[in-house]
Amino acid sequence: MIDGAPALAHAVDVALALGRHVPDAAPELVAAVLLHDSPEFAPSDIGLDTTLTTRLGAEVTRVVRAMEREHIVMAERAVPDVGTGDLWVTWASAADKLVSLRSILRRAARSADQAAYWRTRTAFVARVPYFRAFHTRTAPHLPARMSEELERLVTRAERTTGRA
Repeated sequence: MIDGAPALAHAVDVALALGRHVPDAAPELVAAVLLHDSPEFAPSDIGLDTTLTTRLGAEVTRVVRAMEREHIVMAERAVPDVGTGDLWVTWASAADKLVSLRSILRRAARSADQAAYWRTRTAFVARVPYFRAFHTRTAPHLPARMSEELERLVTRAERTTGRA
């Protein structure tokens, strides 16, 4: 489960978000987005890097592992460094954030007690400053509408969690 939905649904949603904002995305980038959470779910007895590289190419493996590293660092530090040197990773990561932010904000809005809802989501609340830093750093590198959507969602997250 990711964002309250089966992992496959999350992956497809992220690929659709990428496609809305980067309609000419390379097939390897779309594949990487669809598989970006595979390090978390792959059986430990397979060589994930070898499998991804052999079947889909080195670029897919590179983007999948870059997104995995970002998730790890994000869990360790409130506001980790945000790199923008790799446009594919930047776009993929932004699409992932769009889907995750939209999902959690939608669930919060449906909650009978939003304050209680956010008290049980302390890990997300702690990451809100990272989402702002990510948007600030990556906005010049994102398609305009993607940047605008991310800005709206981050601002809503800041307001609803009190992290503005």
